[in-house]
Amino acid sequence: MDCFGGRDGGQGFFQTSPIFCLLPLGPLSARWCLSLLLSSSLPVPFPLAAALAWQDAGLLLSTTSNEACKMYDAALTQYVTWKNDNSLGGLEGTFSKLQAADPNFLMGHVIANGLVLIGTGSSPRLDRKLDGAIKKMVALSQSQPLTEREKLHVSALELFANGQLPKACDTWDQILQNHPTDLLALKFAHDTYFYLGHQTQMRDSIARVYPYWTPDIPLSSYLKGMYSFGLMETNFFDRAEKLAYEVKNKKSGPSRTKRNDFFGLF
Repeated sequence: MDCFGGRDGGQGFFQTSPIFCLLPLGPLSARWCLSLLLSSSLPVPFPLAAALAWQDAGLLLSTTSNEACKMYDAALTQYVTWKNDNSLGGLEGTFSKLQAADPNFLMGHVIANGLVLIGTGSSPRLDRKLDGAIKKMVALSQSQPLTEREKLHVSALELFANGQLPKACDTWDQILQNHPTDLLALKFAHDTYFYLGHQTQMRDSIARVYPYWTPDIPLSSYLKGMYSFGLMETNFFDRAEKLAYEVKNKKSGPSRTKRNDFFGLF
């Protein structure tokens, strides 16, 4: 699978979930699959953030295309909420539109390649197309001016692709030191720590940035759900339950694009 393409006959992370039908099935635990099912029934909030909104949030995207920024936002939203947006053709349609808007948009390649790697059903060592997509992403990163945050995203995926998952997580956490609201770095680190069985790191990666997340930040309720999951995995059941009920009973505030967020426990 290349950065923006699909694979014929591919299966999703969990076969009953509509999201990620373009990714091969990877090994997930029963409790994680349950979390995906809980989130996949939630509606996807729109409209989408354009370039200025990302810049205002301190997360500059290196592209001149507003449409590319919107499609990046759409892909990130579908990943975090585990819900395809059918109006865009799901993730596959979203990535197709993203490529058409700006085929050299680095963060578009980062999120698309990252989702394939996170799916754990394919490896650059065995899949030439995926290997080529990773190499293309790296080449693009070396051919254009980028922010340090974007460069670190590429480095993290390179490490992941080479099987260095703990170092990839260290790199995402490095991003979060200066950009605590970078949800892509948060989610990639969260999922990878889970795969590694590093429950404490999974919890603490969220805990370190949690004070920076206010209700007006897009998808902030999902961050609470991720934090609740980390607390549960480290046996802080009372705190996890309290936070989960906060998410359930209180809708997140308006986002930078005036969209509504909907709670997801995980």
